[in-house]
Amino acid sequence: MKKVTSNLQEFFEKIYKEIQEFSDKKLNKSRRRFICQYCIGLIQSRSVHSSNIASYMATDAKIDSDIRKIERFYADFKLDYEFISFVLVCCLPKGKVNISMDRTDWKFGNKWRNILAVTVNSGKVGIPIWIEVLNKKRGTSNANERIDIMDKVLKVLGLERIIALYADREFIGQKWIDYLLEHGIHFFIDYEIISKYSMMG
Repeated sequence: MKKVTSNLQEFFEKIYKEIQEFSDKKLNKSRRRFICQYCIGLIQSRSVHSSNIASYMATDAKIDSDIRKIERFYADFKLDYEFISFVLVCCLPKGKVNISMDRTDWKFGNKWRNILAVTVNSGKVGIPIWIEVLNKKRGTSNANERIDIMDKVLKVLGLERIIALYADREFIGQKWIDYLLEHGIHFFIDYEIISKYSMMG
C-alpha cells in the first residue's frame, strides 16, 4: 500500500510539473497533496462515496476528518475544467492520436442535458479530454459550438498531435468544414459528405 501511494504521489507531481511547463495553471502544495490523496482513495476504494474514499486516503488523520476535508473540497473548491483536461492529456500515451467528436442527450431527473464531447481514441477506449454542456435541452450542435470546443482541445492537446478527427454525419456544415480545413485537421465524417466537400474544394 505504501509503495502504491508513493508511486502515485510521484506520478501526480510529475504531471503537475508538465502542466506548469505549458500553462499558467497553479495549485498550492497542500491542495496538490489533498487531490493526490483523494485520487488514491478513489482508485483504491473503487467507490465514489466519501466514507469509502476517506478510508483509503493514506493520511494520518481519522476517517471522519478526511470525510470533512472531502466535503469542504466539493463545497468550496471551484473545479477548473481546463486544468482537468491538461491532467488527462498528460496521462495519454505519447505521440500522435486520433480524436472523436460526439454529442448525446442525457436525462438527469426531469431535466435534459445536451452534451458535446471530444475524446482521444486509445486502443478500444475513448478518453474524454473536453466536455461541454450545451445551452439547449436537445438537438444537434451548431458550427460555433463545435469550433468553440475544438479551440479548447487544440489549446490543451496541440494541433501537432492530432492525426485525424472522427465524427458521425451530424457534424456537417460549411463553416465547420472550413474551420477544419483551415487548421489542417484531417477528418472522417461520412464518405458521401467528404466526397461532396472534396468536389466543392
